[in-house]
Amino acid sequence: MRNKNSHRTYSSLELLGLIMGLIAVMVPLFTAAPEGLSLQGWRLVGVTSLMAFWWIFSTIHISATALIPLIAFPLLHITDAKAASEPYASPVVFLLLGGFIIASALQRWQLHRRIALTVATKCGKKIDRVILGFMITVACLSMWISNTASTLLMLTIASSLIETLSKKHHLKPDNNHIGTAMMLGIAYSASIGGIGTIVGTAPNAFLVEFLTNQPYNIEISFISWMAIALPCVFILIPITWFVLTHVIFRECVNPKFLILPKSQESMQDDLDKMGPISTPEKRVSMVFLAVALGWMTRPLLNKIHLLAPINDASIGIFGAIALFLIPSGYTACSNDNRLLRWEDTNELPWGVLILLGGGLSLASAVSNTDLASWLGAKLSMLENLQINELILLFSASISLLTEMTSNTATTATFIPIITSFAQRSGVDPLLLAMPVTLTASCAFMLPIATPPNALIFSTPYVTVAKMAKAGFAINIIAVIIICSISPWIIPLVI
Repeated sequence: MRNKNSHRTYSSLELLGLIMGLIAVMVPLFTAAPEGLSLQGWRLVGVTSLMAFWWIFSTIHISATALIPLIAFPLLHITDAKAASEPYASPVVFLLLGGFIIASALQRWQLHRRIALTVATKCGKKIDRVILGFMITVACLSMWISNTASTLLMLTIASSLIETLSKKHHLKPDNNHIGTAMMLGIAYSASIGGIGTIVGTAPNAFLVEFLTNQPYNIEISFISWMAIALPCVFILIPITWFVLTHVIFRECVNPKFLILPKSQESMQDDLDKMGPISTPEKRVSMVFLAVALGWMTRPLLNKIHLLAPINDASIGIFGAIALFLIPSGYTACSNDNRLLRWEDTNELPWGVLILLGGGLSLASAVSNTDLASWLGAKLSMLENLQINELILLFSASISLLTEMTSNTATTATFIPIITSFAQRSGVDPLLLAMPVTLTASCAFMLPIATPPNALIFSTPYVTVAKMAKAGFAINIIAVIIICSISPWIIPLVI
Protein backbone atom coordinates (compact mmCIF):
# COMPACT_ATOMS: atom_id res chain seq x y z
CA MET A 1 0.00 0.00 0.00
CA ARG A 2 1.45 3.37 -1.03
CA ASN A 3 2.29 5.77 1.75
CA LYS A 4 -0.09 8.71 1.52
CA ASN A 5 2.87 11.05 2.10
CA SER A 6 5.13 9.38 -0.46
CA HIS A 7 4.60 12.10 -3.07
CA ARG A 8 5.17 15.05 -0.74
CA THR A 9 7.92 17.24 -2.18
CA TYR A 10 8.81 19.31 0.88
CA SER A 11 8.26 19.06 4.59
CA SER A 12 6.58 22.06 6.22
CA LEU A 13 9.92 23.44 7.47
CA GLU A 14 11.60 22.94 4.12
CA LEU A 15 8.71 24.71 2.40
CA LEU A 16 8.92 27.57 4.90
CA GLY A 17 12.63 27.95 4.19
CA LEU A 18 12.00 27.83 0.45
CA ILE A 19 9.40 30.59 0.57
CA MET A 20 11.31 32.82 3.01
CA GLY A 21 14.50 32.47 0.96
CA LEU A 22 12.76 33.38 -2.30
CA ILE A 23 11.08 36.39 -0.69
CA ALA A 24 14.42 37.50 0.78
CA VAL A 25 16.19 37.40 -2.58
CA MET A 26 13.31 39.20 -4.35
CA VAL A 27 13.04 42.14 -1.94
CA PRO A 28 16.30 43.88 -3.06
CA LEU A 29 15.14 43.63 -6.68
CA PHE A 30 12.07 45.78 -6.06
CA THR A 31 13.15 48.08 -3.22
CA ALA A 32 15.80 50.76 -2.89
CA ALA A 33 19.00 50.00 -1.01
CA PRO A 34 19.23 51.33 2.58
CA GLU A 35 21.17 54.53 3.06
CA GLY A 36 24.92 53.97 2.87
CA LEU A 37 24.66 50.60 1.09
CA SER A 38 25.27 50.13 -2.64
CA LEU A 39 22.90 48.29 -4.97
CA GLN A 40 25.48 45.49 -5.20
CA GLY A 41 25.59 45.17 -1.44
CA TRP A 42 21.79 45.28 -1.17
CA ARG A 43 21.40 42.48 -3.69
CA LEU A 44 24.07 40.51 -1.86
CA VAL A 45 21.95 40.82 1.28
CA GLY A 46 19.18 39.07 -0.62
CA VAL A 47 21.40 36.23 -1.86
CA THR A 48 22.98 35.80 1.57
CA SER A 49 19.53 35.67 3.19
CA LEU A 50 18.37 33.13 0.62
CA MET A 51 21.34 30.89 1.37
CA ALA A 52 20.95 31.36 5.12
CA PHE A 53 17.26 30.38 5.07
CA TRP A 54 17.94 27.35 2.89
CA TRP A 55 20.85 26.32 5.10
CA ILE A 56 18.86 26.75 8.32
CA PHE A 57 15.74 24.94 7.10
CA SER A 58 17.63 22.37 4.95
CA THR A 59 15.42 23.24 2.00
CA ILE A 60 17.94 21.49 -0.24
CA HIS A 61 21.23 19.85 0.69
CA ILE A 62 23.61 22.40 2.24
CA SER A 63 26.25 21.66 -0.39
CA ALA A 64 23.72 22.29 -3.17
CA THR A 65 22.86 25.63 -1.57
CA ALA A 66 26.58 26.46 -1.64
CA LEU A 67 26.44 26.44 -5.45
CA ILE A 68 24.05 29.42 -5.56
CA PRO A 69 26.81 32.09 -5.85
CA LEU A 70 27.87 30.61 -9.20
CA ILE A 71 24.46 31.55 -10.63
CA ALA A 72 23.24 34.45 -8.52
CA PHE A 73 26.35 36.64 -8.35
CA PRO A 74 26.88 37.08 -12.11
CA LEU A 75 23.13 37.20 -12.81
CA LEU A 76 22.55 40.00 -10.27
CA HIS A 77 25.81 41.79 -11.20
CA ILE A 78 27.25 41.33 -7.72
CA THR A 79 30.50 39.89 -9.12
CA ASP A 80 31.46 38.38 -12.46
CA ALA A 81 31.50 34.62 -13.06
CA LYS A 82 35.28 34.35 -12.62
CA ALA A 83 35.26 36.08 -9.23
CA ALA A 84 32.33 33.94 -8.09
CA SER A 85 33.94 30.65 -9.12
CA GLU A 86 37.60 31.18 -8.13
CA PRO A 87 37.05 30.50 -4.39
CA TYR A 88 35.80 26.98 -5.20
CA ALA A 89 39.36 26.18 -6.33
CA SER A 90 41.23 28.00 -3.57
CA PRO A 91 44.36 26.32 -2.11
CA VAL A 92 42.59 25.50 1.14
CA VAL A 93 40.00 23.43 -0.75
CA PHE A 94 42.85 21.30 -2.10
CA LEU A 95 44.44 21.18 1.34
CA LEU A 96 41.24 19.57 2.63
CA LEU A 97 41.10 17.30 -0.42
CA GLY A 98 44.62 16.07 0.29
CA GLY A 99 43.67 15.42 3.91
CA PHE A 100 40.54 13.54 2.87
CA ILE A 101 42.47 11.31 0.45
CA ILE A 102 45.10 10.48 3.07
CA ALA A 103 42.31 9.65 5.52
CA SER A 104 40.81 7.31 2.89
CA ALA A 105 44.07 5.35 2.83
CA LEU A 106 44.04 5.02 6.62
CA GLN A 107 40.49 3.69 6.43
CA ARG A 108 41.11 1.40 3.44
CA TRP A 109 43.84 -0.51 5.26
CA GLN A 110 42.02 -0.35 8.63
CA LEU A 111 44.90 1.48 10.30
CA HIS A 112 42.47 3.69 12.20
CA ARG A 113 40.69 0.58 13.53
CA ARG A 114 43.97 -0.91 14.71
CA ILE A 115 44.72 2.29 16.59
CA ALA A 116 41.27 2.32 18.21
CA LEU A 117 41.37 -1.34 19.27
CA THR A 118 44.90 -0.96 20.63
CA VAL A 119 43.79 1.92 22.82
CA ALA A 120 40.62 0.10 23.92
CA THR A 121 42.59 -2.93 25.09
CA LYS A 122 45.05 -0.80 27.06
CA CYS A 123 42.56 1.27 29.05
CA GLY A 124 42.03 -1.15 31.91
CA LYS A 125 38.78 -2.16 33.60
CA LYS A 126 37.51 1.12 35.05
CA ILE A 127 34.71 2.68 33.04
CA ASP A 128 35.87 6.27 33.41
CA ARG A 129 39.37 5.39 32.18
CA VAL A 130 37.97 3.51 29.20
CA ILE A 131 35.84 6.55 28.31
CA LEU A 132 38.90 8.80 28.60
CA GLY A 133 40.88 6.46 26.35
CA PHE A 134 38.08 6.48 23.78
CA MET A 135 37.83 10.26 23.90
CA ILE A 136 41.56 10.82 23.43
CA THR A 137 41.64 8.36 20.52
CA VAL A 138 38.65 9.95 18.78
CA ALA A 139 40.05 13.46 19.29
CA CYS A 140 43.42 12.48 17.81
CA LEU A 141 41.79 10.75 14.83
CA SER A 142 39.45 13.70 14.24
CA MET A 143 42.40 16.00 13.72
CA TRP A 144 43.17 14.10 10.52
CA ILE A 145 40.08 12.18 9.40
CA SER A 146 36.46 13.32 9.37
CA ASN A 147 34.65 13.68 12.68
CA THR A 148 31.95 11.39 11.30
CA ALA A 149 34.39 8.59 10.45
CA SER A 150 36.18 8.75 13.81
CA THR A 151 32.84 8.69 15.65
CA LEU A 152 31.52 5.74 13.63
CA LEU A 153 34.70 3.78 14.28
CA MET A 154 34.62 4.13 18.05
CA LEU A 155 30.83 3.88 18.18
CA THR A 156 30.99 0.27 17.03
CA ILE A 157 33.55 -0.71 19.66
CA ALA A 158 31.79 1.23 22.44
CA SER A 159 28.38 -0.27 21.61
CA SER A 160 29.77 -3.78 22.09
CA LEU A 161 31.22 -2.85 25.48
CA ILE A 162 28.01 -1.19 26.67
CA GLU A 163 25.86 -4.11 25.56
CA THR A 164 27.97 -6.61 27.50
CA LEU A 165 27.99 -4.40 30.60
CA SER A 166 24.23 -3.85 30.38
CA LYS A 167 23.51 -7.58 30.32
CA LYS A 168 25.74 -8.18 33.34
CA HIS A 169 24.10 -5.46 35.48
CA HIS A 170 20.61 -5.54 33.91
CA LEU A 171 20.78 -1.95 32.74
CA LYS A 172 18.00 -0.72 30.48
CA PRO A 173 19.04 1.51 27.54
CA ASP A 174 16.83 4.44 28.59
CA ASN A 175 18.47 4.54 32.02
CA ASN A 176 22.00 3.46 31.16
CA HIS A 177 24.03 6.49 32.23
CA ILE A 178 27.30 4.72 31.51
CA GLY A 179 26.22 4.21 27.92
CA THR A 180 25.09 7.83 27.71
CA ALA A 181 28.39 9.16 29.08
CA MET A 182 30.43 6.98 26.72
CA MET A 183 28.43 8.01 23.66
CA LEU A 184 28.45 11.71 24.52
CA GLY A 185 32.17 11.54 25.24
CA ILE A 186 32.85 10.06 21.81
CA ALA A 187 30.76 12.66 19.96
CA TYR A 188 32.05 15.64 21.93
CA SER A 189 35.70 14.61 21.60
CA ALA A 190 35.27 14.24 17.83
CA SER A 191 34.13 17.87 17.59
CA ILE A 192 36.80 19.08 20.00
CA GLY A 193 39.58 17.18 18.24
CA GLY A 194 38.46 18.61 14.90
CA ILE A 195 39.48 22.13 15.92
CA GLY A 196 43.09 21.03 16.47
CA THR A 197 44.28 21.23 12.84
CA ILE A 198 43.38 23.12 9.68
CA VAL A 199 42.17 19.91 8.03
CA GLY A 200 40.23 18.81 11.11
CA THR A 201 37.01 20.57 10.11
CA ALA A 202 35.89 22.88 7.30
CA PRO A 203 35.44 26.14 9.35
CA ASN A 204 39.15 26.04 10.21
CA ALA A 205 40.11 25.86 6.55
CA PHE A 206 37.62 28.59 5.69
CA LEU A 207 39.14 31.05 8.16
CA VAL A 208 42.70 30.34 7.00
CA GLU A 209 41.82 31.05 3.37
CA PHE A 210 39.62 34.05 4.17
CA LEU A 211 42.29 35.85 6.16
CA THR A 212 44.94 35.16 3.52
CA ASN A 213 43.10 37.41 1.06
CA GLN A 214 42.75 41.17 0.90
CA PRO A 215 42.45 43.30 2.92
CA TYR A 216 43.81 41.19 5.81
CA ASN A 217 46.83 39.36 4.34
CA ILE A 218 47.18 37.24 7.47
CA GLU A 219 48.86 33.88 6.80
CA ILE A 220 48.23 31.08 9.27
CA SER A 221 50.49 28.08 8.70
CA PHE A 222 49.57 24.55 9.71
CA ILE A 223 51.91 24.61 12.69
CA SER A 224 50.71 28.06 13.75
CA TRP A 225 47.12 26.84 13.82
CA MET A 226 48.10 23.85 15.92
CA ALA A 227 50.06 26.05 18.31
CA ILE A 228 46.90 28.10 18.94
CA ALA A 229 44.23 25.38 18.86
CA LEU A 230 45.91 22.34 20.43
CA PRO A 231 46.16 23.89 23.92
CA CYS A 232 42.38 24.34 23.79
CA VAL A 233 41.97 20.68 22.79
CA PHE A 234 44.36 19.47 25.49
CA ILE A 235 42.40 21.32 28.17
CA LEU A 236 38.88 20.66 26.86
CA ILE A 237 39.19 16.87 26.52
CA PRO A 238 40.01 16.10 30.19
CA ILE A 239 37.54 18.70 31.48
CA THR A 240 34.76 17.31 29.27
CA TRP A 241 35.63 13.80 30.43
CA PHE A 242 35.57 14.85 34.09
CA VAL A 243 32.23 16.65 33.78
CA LEU A 244 30.62 13.69 32.01
CA THR A 245 31.98 10.90 34.22
CA HIS A 246 32.42 12.55 37.63
CA VAL A 247 29.72 15.23 37.71
CA ILE A 248 26.76 14.45 35.45
CA PHE A 249 26.96 10.65 35.12
CA ARG A 250 28.62 9.52 38.35
CA GLU A 251 27.81 5.86 37.76
CA CYS A 252 30.96 5.85 35.62
CA VAL A 253 33.11 5.92 38.76
CA ASN A 254 31.04 3.35 40.67
CA PRO A 255 33.46 0.48 41.43
CA LYS A 256 30.76 -2.14 40.78
CA PHE A 257 30.72 -1.23 37.10
CA LEU A 258 33.88 -2.62 35.54
CA ILE A 259 34.70 -3.70 32.01
CA LEU A 260 34.27 -7.46 32.04
CA PRO A 261 37.18 -9.70 31.08
CA LYS A 262 34.94 -11.13 28.36
CA SER A 263 34.69 -7.70 26.70
CA GLN A 264 38.41 -7.12 26.92
CA GLU A 265 39.07 -10.57 25.48
CA SER A 266 36.65 -9.84 22.62
CA MET A 267 38.47 -6.61 21.74
CA GLN A 268 41.83 -8.35 22.01
CA ASP A 269 40.53 -11.11 19.73
CA ASP A 270 39.48 -8.50 17.16
CA LEU A 271 42.94 -6.97 17.36
CA ASP A 272 44.62 -10.37 17.08
CA LYS A 273 42.53 -11.20 14.03
CA MET A 274 44.03 -8.19 12.29
CA GLY A 275 47.41 -9.85 12.73
CA PRO A 276 50.71 -7.98 12.95
CA ILE A 277 50.83 -4.58 11.33
CA SER A 278 50.85 -5.15 7.58
CA THR A 279 53.13 -3.74 4.91
CA PRO A 280 50.39 -1.44 3.50
CA GLU A 281 49.67 -0.10 7.00
CA LYS A 282 53.36 0.65 7.52
CA ARG A 283 53.62 2.43 4.18
CA VAL A 284 50.46 4.48 4.75
CA SER A 285 51.80 5.40 8.20
CA MET A 286 55.04 6.61 6.63
CA VAL A 287 53.21 8.79 4.09
CA PHE A 288 50.91 10.16 6.78
CA LEU A 289 53.80 11.00 9.10
CA ALA A 290 55.77 12.58 6.26
CA VAL A 291 52.84 14.82 5.31
CA ALA A 292 52.16 15.76 8.94
CA LEU A 293 55.86 16.56 9.42
CA GLY A 294 55.82 18.61 6.21
CA TRP A 295 52.84 20.62 7.42
CA MET A 296 54.47 21.28 10.76
CA THR A 297 57.86 22.26 9.36
CA ARG A 298 56.67 24.13 6.26
CA PRO A 299 58.00 27.54 7.45
CA LEU A 300 61.46 25.98 7.61
CA LEU A 301 61.04 24.25 4.24
CA ASN A 302 60.13 27.58 2.62
CA LYS A 303 63.58 28.89 3.53
CA ILE A 304 65.10 26.36 1.13
CA HIS A 305 65.27 28.00 -2.31
CA LEU A 306 63.76 25.10 -4.29
CA LEU A 307 60.96 24.62 -1.75
CA ALA A 308 60.09 28.29 -1.26
CA PRO A 309 56.88 28.16 -3.38
CA ILE A 310 55.25 25.20 -1.62
CA ASN A 311 52.32 25.66 0.74
CA ASP A 312 50.23 23.38 2.96
CA ALA A 313 47.98 22.45 0.05
CA SER A 314 51.01 21.39 -2.02
CA ILE A 315 52.19 19.11 0.77
CA GLY A 316 48.75 17.54 1.21
CA ILE A 317 48.32 16.86 -2.51
CA PHE A 318 51.89 15.50 -2.70
CA GLY A 319 50.98 12.96 -0.01
CA ALA A 320 47.74 12.10 -1.80
CA ILE A 321 49.52 11.47 -5.13
CA ALA A 322 52.18 9.41 -3.36
CA LEU A 323 49.46 7.05 -2.11
CA PHE A 324 48.35 6.40 -5.68
CA LEU A 325 51.97 5.73 -6.72
CA ILE A 326 53.42 3.63 -3.90
CA PRO A 327 52.88 -0.16 -4.23
CA SER A 328 50.92 -1.60 -1.35
CA GLY A 329 53.05 -4.72 -1.02
CA TYR A 330 49.78 -6.63 -0.61
CA THR A 331 49.88 -9.65 -2.94
CA ALA A 332 46.59 -11.36 -2.04
CA CYS A 333 44.80 -9.59 -4.85
CA SER A 334 46.22 -8.15 -8.06
CA ASN A 335 43.86 -5.17 -7.82
CA ASP A 336 45.51 -4.03 -4.60
CA ASN A 337 48.91 -3.15 -6.04
CA ARG A 338 48.76 0.51 -4.88
CA LEU A 339 48.14 1.98 -1.45
CA LEU A 340 45.12 3.77 -2.88
CA ARG A 341 42.92 3.35 -5.93
CA TRP A 342 40.73 6.06 -7.37
CA GLU A 343 37.66 3.97 -6.56
CA ASP A 344 38.56 4.38 -2.88
CA THR A 345 37.79 8.09 -3.19
CA ASN A 346 34.13 7.49 -4.09
CA GLU A 347 33.15 7.95 -0.46
CA LEU A 348 35.10 11.18 0.00
CA PRO A 349 32.98 14.04 1.41
CA TRP A 350 32.99 15.96 -1.86
CA GLY A 351 30.03 17.99 -0.63
CA VAL A 352 32.18 19.49 2.13
CA LEU A 353 34.60 20.83 -0.49
CA ILE A 354 31.73 22.44 -2.41
CA LEU A 355 30.31 23.83 0.83
CA LEU A 356 33.69 25.34 1.68
CA GLY A 357 34.01 26.81 -1.82
CA GLY A 358 30.53 28.31 -1.62
CA GLY A 359 31.27 29.80 1.77
CA LEU A 360 34.49 31.32 0.48
CA SER A 361 32.69 32.73 -2.57
CA LEU A 362 30.03 34.29 -0.35
CA ALA A 363 32.65 35.69 2.03
CA SER A 364 34.67 37.10 -0.84
CA ALA A 365 31.62 38.91 -2.21
CA VAL A 366 30.76 40.30 1.23
CA SER A 367 34.31 41.62 1.63
CA ASN A 368 34.63 43.02 -1.90
CA THR A 369 31.37 44.96 -1.78
CA ASP A 370 30.53 47.50 0.88
CA LEU A 371 28.24 45.07 2.73
CA ALA A 372 30.80 44.01 5.32
CA SER A 373 31.74 47.58 6.24
CA TRP A 374 28.06 48.62 6.28
CA LEU A 375 27.13 45.79 8.63
CA GLY A 376 30.24 46.47 10.70
CA ALA A 377 29.09 50.05 11.11
CA LYS A 378 25.71 48.80 12.34
CA LEU A 379 27.56 47.07 15.15
CA SER A 380 29.16 50.34 16.27
CA MET A 381 27.15 50.20 19.49
CA LEU A 382 29.49 47.40 20.56
CA GLU A 383 32.68 49.41 20.08
CA ASN A 384 32.68 50.51 23.72
CA LEU A 385 33.02 46.93 24.91
CA GLN A 386 36.41 45.59 25.94
CA ILE A 387 38.15 43.15 23.59
CA ASN A 388 37.56 40.21 25.94
CA GLU A 389 33.87 41.05 26.16
CA LEU A 390 33.61 41.21 22.36
CA ILE A 391 35.34 37.84 21.96
CA LEU A 392 33.01 36.24 24.49
CA LEU A 393 29.88 37.83 23.00
CA PHE A 394 30.59 36.82 19.41
CA SER A 395 31.87 33.36 20.30
CA ALA A 396 28.89 32.52 22.53
CA SER A 397 26.46 33.75 19.87
CA ILE A 398 28.05 31.66 17.10
CA SER A 399 28.27 28.59 19.34
CA LEU A 400 24.54 28.88 20.07
CA LEU A 401 23.66 29.48 16.42
CA THR A 402 25.57 26.41 15.21
CA GLU A 403 23.35 24.23 17.36
CA MET A 404 20.77 24.68 14.60
CA THR A 405 22.84 25.39 11.49
CA SER A 406 25.92 24.10 9.68
CA ASN A 407 29.08 25.36 11.39
CA THR A 408 30.74 25.95 8.01
CA ALA A 409 27.75 27.91 6.69
CA THR A 410 27.53 29.96 9.88
CA THR A 411 31.25 30.73 9.80
CA ALA A 412 31.09 31.74 6.13
CA THR A 413 28.17 34.08 6.82
CA PHE A 414 29.42 35.87 9.92
CA ILE A 415 33.23 35.88 9.80
CA PRO A 416 33.36 38.64 7.12
CA ILE A 417 31.05 40.81 9.24
CA ILE A 418 32.99 40.19 12.44
CA THR A 419 36.38 40.88 10.85
CA SER A 420 35.07 44.07 9.24
CA PHE A 421 33.78 45.21 12.62
CA ALA A 422 37.17 44.39 14.15
CA GLN A 423 39.02 46.52 11.59
CA ARG A 424 36.59 49.39 12.11
CA SER A 425 37.09 49.14 15.87
CA GLY A 426 40.89 48.99 15.66
CA VAL A 427 41.00 45.36 16.86
CA ASP A 428 43.18 42.66 15.31
CA PRO A 429 40.69 40.68 13.16
CA LEU A 430 42.34 37.39 14.10
CA LEU A 431 41.70 38.02 17.81
CA LEU A 432 37.96 37.96 17.12
CA ALA A 433 37.82 35.55 14.18
CA MET A 434 39.89 32.70 15.63
CA PRO A 435 37.88 32.14 18.85
CA VAL A 436 34.63 32.50 16.91
CA THR A 437 35.73 29.86 14.40
CA LEU A 438 36.87 27.45 17.10
CA THR A 439 33.64 27.81 19.07
CA ALA A 440 31.61 27.28 15.89
CA SER A 441 32.60 23.61 16.16
CA CYS A 442 31.59 23.42 19.81
CA ALA A 443 27.91 22.57 19.42
CA PHE A 444 27.01 19.87 21.93
CA MET A 445 23.36 20.39 22.86
CA LEU A 446 21.25 19.11 19.95
CA PRO A 447 21.37 16.05 17.67
CA ILE A 448 21.15 18.24 14.56
CA ALA A 449 24.15 20.34 15.58
CA THR A 450 26.89 18.03 14.24
CA PRO A 451 27.13 14.64 12.48
CA PRO A 452 28.75 13.04 15.60
CA ASN A 453 25.80 14.24 17.70
CA ALA A 454 23.36 12.77 15.18
CA LEU A 455 25.21 9.44 15.13
CA ILE A 456 25.15 8.89 18.89
CA PHE A 457 21.53 10.06 19.03
CA SER A 458 20.69 7.06 16.85
CA THR A 459 21.72 4.77 19.74
CA PRO A 460 19.23 3.91 22.51
CA TYR A 461 21.41 5.51 25.20
CA VAL A 462 21.05 9.17 24.22
CA THR A 463 17.93 11.33 24.36
CA VAL A 464 17.50 15.00 23.50
CA ALA A 465 17.09 15.84 27.19
CA LYS A 466 20.29 14.05 28.20
CA MET A 467 22.27 15.59 25.36
CA ALA A 468 20.93 19.08 26.09
CA LYS A 469 21.71 18.78 29.81
CA ALA A 470 25.30 17.67 29.28
CA GLY A 471 25.82 19.76 26.16
CA PHE A 472 24.74 23.01 27.80
CA ALA A 473 27.43 22.64 30.45
CA ILE A 474 30.12 21.62 27.94
CA ASN A 475 29.13 24.47 25.60
CA ILE A 476 29.67 27.05 28.34
CA ILE A 477 32.97 25.47 29.40
CA ALA A 478 34.23 25.31 25.81
CA VAL A 479 33.39 28.93 25.06
CA ILE A 480 35.05 30.14 28.26
CA ILE A 481 38.21 28.08 27.72
CA ILE A 482 38.61 29.00 24.04
CA CYS A 483 37.92 32.68 24.69
CA SER A 484 40.43 32.68 27.55
CA ILE A 485 43.28 30.76 25.95
CA SER A 486 43.33 31.54 22.22
CA PRO A 487 43.49 35.38 22.49
CA TRP A 488 46.45 35.00 24.83
CA ILE A 489 48.31 32.61 22.47
CA ILE A 490 47.54 34.34 19.15
CA PRO A 491 49.93 37.32 19.62
CA LEU A 492 52.71 34.89 20.59
CA VAL A 493 52.27 32.75 17.47
CA ILE A 494 51.09 35.02 14.64
